[in-house]
Amino acid sequence: MRGAATVGGLSQELAYLRATYDLSGGEAMHPVFYGDINRELDMAPDRADEAAYFWVDRGILEWTAFGHVALTHTGIKKAERLAGNGWSVASL
Repeated sequence: MRGAATVGGLSQELAYLRATYDLSGGEAMHPVFYGDINRELDMAPDRADEAAYFWVDRGILEWTAFGHVALTHTGIKKAERLAGNGWSVASL
C-alpha cells in the first residue's frame, strides 16, 4: 500500500473501504454505485479503480453488477474491526 496517498488522513485504500462501508449501511452484499464512492472521496477514477481492486483481490469487496461493488461477509467483518479501531492503518 502506498503511504503517501491519503484522503482525509487515511490511506486511499482504507478511505475507499470506509466509504463503501458507510454507503452500504454496513450491510454485506448491498450494492454501492462506484460513482457514489468516487464522489464521496473526490478520488480520480484511475485511483479509485486501484483502491477497489486492492480490496477485490483480497476478497473484501466484489463487483456485483456493472458499476457497483459490495462488501463481502468477510469485508463486513474487516470493516467492523477497522471501525472499532478508529480506521487505523495499523489495523490492516
